[in-house]
Amino acid sequence: MRVMSNTSRTTFACLLSDILASRLVWRYAAAGWFAFRRATSSPALTLFILVGLASSIALLSSVPAYSGGVADRLLRTEFQKTEGPPPLSLRIKHREDPARPTTVDQYRRLDAYMTGSAAGIIGVPIRRTVRSGRTDTHRINPWSVPMTDVYNPSEARYARMTFIDGLADQIEIVEGTGLDDPAGTELPVLISESAFAETELEVGERYWFIGPDAKANEKIGFRINGIWRAKNPSNREFWADSNPESSYTFDLMVTEKDFFTRVVPAFEHPKLGEYSWFLALDQSALRVGQVSEMRTALRNVELDALRIMPDTKMDITPISSLDFLIRRNSELTSLLAIASLPLLATAVFYALVASGMVITHYEDEISLLRSRGATLLQVVMSFLAERGIVGVVALALGVAIGALIAQAIGLSSGFLVFTPRRPLPVVVDGSALQFGAVALVVAIVASIAPAIQAAGRSIVAQRARSARAELAGRVTGVGFELGLLAASAYAFRLMSTGGAIALDSTAQQAPVEPSVLIVPAAMAMSLCLLYRRAIGPITRVVASIIGDRGPVPLLLALRQIGRSPGGEVGVALLVSLTFALGTYSASLARTMEANLTDRVRYGTPSDLQLALLWETDPETGALLEPPLASVDVPGIEATTRVQSYNGRFAFDQRRATSVQVLGVDSATFAGVAWWRSDLADVSPEYLMSLMATDEAAAIVSRDALQQFQVRVGDSINITFTPQALTSPQAIEFHVVAALDYFPSLYPASGPFIVANLDYLHDQMGLTPYSIWARLRPGTNVRELESLIGDKGVLVIGSKERSVVLRQAMADPTVTGLLGVLTVGFLLSAGLSVLGYLLHARLSLARRVPQFGVLRTMGLSRGGLVATLLLETLLVVASSLVGGVAIGLAMSRVFVPFAQDSLDRVDKAPPFVVVTPTGELQLLAVCALVMVALGAATTVGLVARMRLHEAAKLGERG
Repeated sequence: MRVMSNTSRTTFACLLSDILASRLVWRYAAAGWFAFRRATSSPALTLFILVGLASSIALLSSVPAYSGGVADRLLRTEFQKTEGPPPLSLRIKHREDPARPTTVDQYRRLDAYMTGSAAGIIGVPIRRTVRSGRTDTHRINPWSVPMTDVYNPSEARYARMTFIDGLADQIEIVEGTGLDDPAGTELPVLISESAFAETELEVGERYWFIGPDAKANEKIGFRINGIWRAKNPSNREFWADSNPESSYTFDLMVTEKDFFTRVVPAFEHPKLGEYSWFLALDQSALRVGQVSEMRTALRNVELDALRIMPDTKMDITPISSLDFLIRRNSELTSLLAIASLPLLATAVFYALVASGMVITHYEDEISLLRSRGATLLQVVMSFLAERGIVGVVALALGVAIGALIAQAIGLSSGFLVFTPRRPLPVVVDGSALQFGAVALVVAIVASIAPAIQAAGRSIVAQRARSARAELAGRVTGVGFELGLLAASAYAFRLMSTGGAIALDSTAQQAPVEPSVLIVPAAMAMSLCLLYRRAIGPITRVVASIIGDRGPVPLLLALRQIGRSPGGEVGVALLVSLTFALGTYSASLARTMEANLTDRVRYGTPSDLQLALLWETDPETGALLEPPLASVDVPGIEATTRVQSYNGRFAFDQRRATSVQVLGVDSATFAGVAWWRSDLADVSPEYLMSLMATDEAAAIVSRDALQQFQVRVGDSINITFTPQALTSPQAIEFHVVAALDYFPSLYPASGPFIVANLDYLHDQMGLTPYSIWARLRPGTNVRELESLIGDKGVLVIGSKERSVVLRQAMADPTVTGLLGVLTVGFLLSAGLSVLGYLLHARLSLARRVPQFGVLRTMGLSRGGLVATLLLETLLVVASSLVGGVAIGLAMSRVFVPFAQDSLDRVDKAPPFVVVTPTGELQLLAVCALVMVALGAATTVGLVARMRLHEAAKLGERG
């Protein structure tokens, strides 16, 4: 170990002494130590700040964690295909260009690259590398005819010499021997079973493989040693082609050594057909974070191979699958990040309000520090250091909670509904940490703003501000609120007129436009800010109306709320905003869930749709109707017959339009098919009764009435050309009713008609129809199909509505959005309770001198408790009413815009905005919890308060 010289030690000691003597270092070190002591001296206040920071981080970091987990699951699903080569595989293939022949040396260099450097560039372990090469196809002559010019061309046979590395381990010899059995001076080869059948080459016979230049007398003698068959043709890690035997019908298999030592040197111009390197990658080792890098690496490998050997390209590649994963992950991350912005704003606003309350608690300390010589920067840095200390803990805690939130979102099967299923493979990677760091910085900047304002005031200015708090609250401008309201109103106008709001490129694929999430949140915030300003004047007006006639506790509570814009009214803003966003999130989620469910029910109106096998009468050839409708099958409550047709309505001899025709059994349809009351002005039973009165009756869409220029009671002719008819046939229908929607029929696809199925069969003959069934709850469809088969009826196809609905709800985008809205609702409720709890703790502690004055003036202990309880009740009630009212108003205004995203084409059934009654009850429970917490805090404080300690002369009240 080298000993430091005296000169070096002296220089280091001088430098250290200069650093320690620097006043700047000591000053900011003292500020940091002061921040640490303050953070640890008030653990309760620090915990409230920690919750705000951790909530922001957890919410935003859960977005890339969830989208990454979904992409990883899609990665596993996409790469579990059973047909063709493995999805995560590639093949570099060189096809020889006669104008640019390659050399064996080029092959050697490319082979060394593909089996060496390429693996490191790709970055994913390679499970197997299969190298192969083949010549062009050339003529084969019998051993007795060594020259091509004396051989009958009509009897010519053609093949190519091929080698595959590792072939011996993948095949079995069905006749003859393998390549390791010497064939004398002739080249030993193997042929596949298909080659044996196609070329009629015989095992043990000798042949000539004629080279490309017949005049040069270039040829190779070979012997058929045996016939091979693939041991496992489905081993796609070796056999890149789907059928290994048929793919090698014209291939004479040789060893790699013989190929390069005997085949290639035998010809002056060998005209090699191709070389290929097939790489099966280890898909289990691939992670979502590696996808983009791997895509770039594959492109680089292809370019490197092309530089080493021209006319080389990657003909089997996973790049398209990787592009799909990259695109889907990006779209999902962008959508959920936008969806979480209002919730992030709520968490940041909580951090701002909570920090403001804490800073207000420390205002005297801050002003005292400023009067004792502390600079503005020192004070701000002390609070910034404190937030930084808490932020480090919040980052670690928030990212961990974000991973749990991502798991919870993955388990979401609806709003506030979670279903046990295989957990997402959530991994906290760099993206989650980056998102969390962004949330942390935003939250810290927001939470430090009150400290900057407080640090800018001296102790005199602070006392003056406290004395004029009421006046300050009255004269503060409303520019920000009005500006935010104007901007959101303009955005609403653009949305109403179909204008574009450039928020995100994924809007075309998203289940909800991003603007439906951002704009209402901005408008709700502006309205809540204006509502906060209205609370003070309203309570002052009410207090003046009551005057001296009302109860003293009520009057004191009203006047306290009216003259305290930064206290009770400030927390009212937090609570009303969280309740407003919670209400809107619940309404949007419930509306999405309900309309998505109804859309599936509209397209699949029955619990089960069955397609049955129709047999024919062997004597007459007529179709035999399956007896399912008359068979009693356990699990089926009711069935009906339904059949779709395509017809045409002719306006004249030149113009006609297509018509959707649905044949139904009017006696049983209403008891099986799903129906919603707003699909028509009357019930389905009444519609079916109209059809039962006339066999030619038809229910027609309203747009059909307009196009056909007919009215209810008129007759129309529809032309059909079913398979059973040799020529078109016009059928007359009597219009008995008109409506806009009918289950399984979409107005966007054209006019439609609902007719009696028996009438259509009478007119055009019996043709196979579908069976719609209503099932008993809990019926297993697979067992039901087996029971139907036992009755002699074969089911050839089925469609289960519950499966379709599960698939629709399990879409990662829908699941993610409903999960984020669920988290947002719960976060809003939780932060509102925590915010009010912090307010109650700090506000009551700050007002203890005021309570002492009221007690000395004669207010009883019960009157003081009643005053504080009324304050709590009024603040919470006004916040609940205002927040819920604003949230419901935003729902009525903005939620209908979600229809274009949920159903861009069909627009059926009608879009319905759902009022989240159950969630409003949960918000009311949260309000009751706030009142209970406020009451408990109040009673505890008043019970511990001593009059001689509370009434301190000179203290603020």
